[in-house]
Amino acid sequence: MPGIVLAVPQYLLLAAVGLAGTHWSVLLPVIINPFGIFLCRVFAAAAVPQSTLEAARLDGGGKGTGDSDLYSLVIMGSAVSIIPLIALVLVLQRFWRADLLAGGLKG
Repeated sequence: MPGIVLAVPQYLLLAAVGLAGTHWSVLLPVIINPFGIFLCRVFAAAAVPQSTLEAARLDGGGKGTGDSDLYSLVIMGSAVSIIPLIALVLVLQRFWRADLLAGGLKG
């Protein structure tokens, strides 16, 4: 999907959060993309068994603001190992697109 299609929704989202006009408004759309979110979700579902989440709930891991504490501690703790892979894939994807757009496959 071309990036221009996502430009207005990303601007509205970043303006609602208060990041419009900052360096983060340029970096976050590049770092956080649908493929990375999907890959993190699949990895977290495979890496953390449901029994571990149930045990954490029984031990009081979901107290406070609900399950957000539980997921931020247990699932995001295990997702740290997938972040370098996502970064590598995104960098390679960006170079692949740049090479194709520059005519790198012309003989």
